[in-house]
Amino acid sequence: MLKFDDNRLFVTEITDCKCCGDLKEGYLAYLLSINEINGFIYLTIHNYNVLYEVFNKSILS
Repeated sequence: MLKFDDNRLFVTEITDCKCCGDLKEGYLAYLLSINEINGFIYLTIHNYNVLYEVFNKSILS
């Protein structure tokens, strides 16, 4: 899972976030633990949102 903090991009463990959708706490980690395709879709959405934020900040700077 990607995280953008203080102008640096990190790969972190799976955590709950609101940009992937309104998921219950721990649900994303559960989906990935059973290799459910929806878990990978939510993770892709999250990583896209983080990269979108990174590129927008670099363009606006």
